[in-house]
Amino acid sequence: KCHVCGKTVYPMEFVGASDKAFHKNCFRCTVCKTMLRTSDYATVNDQFYCKTHYEAAFKATGGSYAF
Repeated sequence: KCHVCGKTVYPMEFVGASDKAFHKNCFRCTVCKTMLRTSDYATVNDQFYCKTHYEAAFKATGGSYAF
């Protein structure tokens, strides 16, 4: 099931990040809603962020990232 919308994720639309499944269209920054890539995202408390918003809000908190 998709971590964001809760619907079934089929192989053609699957994106995996931080041991969670997403639809390609659901894997977005929590703040700006930009689509994320598995090679360029950050996560804090199960929320996913683009590099810009992660650095602005969480750089000092020690969240994990995949930049």
